[in-house]
Amino acid sequence: VCTRLGRYIVQELTGWRVWGKVFASVVTVGAPIPFLLQRSVEAGKPVAVWRVFWDLFGASNQLLAALTLIGLTVWLWRTRRSAWVFVVLGLPTVLMYVMSMWALLRIIRIDLAANGLTTNPVIWVAMLLVALAALMAVEAFLVFVGSMRPPSPRLRPATA
Repeated sequence: VCTRLGRYIVQELTGWRVWGKVFASVVTVGAPIPFLLQRSVEAGKPVAVWRVFWDLFGASNQLLAALTLIGLTVWLWRTRRSAWVFVVLGLPTVLMYVMSMWALLRIIRIDLAANGLTTNPVIWVAMLLVALAALMAVEAFLVFVGSMRPPSPRLRPATA
């Protein structure tokens, strides 16, 4: 899916229709290959670079599910669509969010203990994800406590 989306984006940016497919496919598939063929050291053992990012990918994927559930829960709450919103979506939302944040914080703790605050992209991406997820949780909390008022209905102009 990522390769296809990358191909579409490159085709749109270049405007090439005929050779755009070939060029875009080579770019989207070929760009990560040098990175993926590198080796890294983790706990004193050589490890493929893709393996270093695998835990972060898993945690971010689950966080995406949690943030989707947060969005649905807030929408159902604000539109008063269901009285069961907290049972049906709220509990799974909290579980997914807590577990995802726990996994990200664990990745940060382990990387900080092993390498310190270095140029390792994993720790920086994990910290960015934690910050963005925390911001989303604060926004959702503000909706539930009522400090963010629902938008007022627009008045329709009088018709003659």
